[in-house]
Amino acid sequence: MKAYTDIEQSKKLAEILPIESADGYWFKGFPSQPYMVYTKGTPNPGKHIPCWSLAALLNVLPTTIGNFFEKNALRLRMDKGENDFNIWYDNFDYGDVAEELDVKENNPVDACVEMIKKLHEQKLYN
Repeated sequence: MKAYTDIEQSKKLAEILPIESADGYWFKGFPSQPYMVYTKGTPNPGKHIPCWSLAALLNVLPTTIGNFFEKNALRLRMDKGENDFNIWYDNFDYGDVAEELDVKENNPVDACVEMIKKLHEQKLYN
């Protein structure tokens, strides 16, 4: 099972998420093949690419969007199937899936990354 973001996902998330939310980084040194290191701290921009584990990704996904006590608040939902992982936000009052906020991927890391990108595109995640 995929445990952390790959290099391309990490580069994209570094544009969206606070670097402090990363719990590891890709190290681009000798040998030329990058490798992942779990550690907190400030990465060196020339040698390190921030990386997020599944735990870190789940930590940055908002549990609710909007005011929980008003209409149209959204809540995070997840489902693990036999061959896929689904993340979506549904309307707390009606249980309907929020339009454009449904992601199905082969693994939870990819699903979290895609959901964070969708939230950012819709300006629901700063």
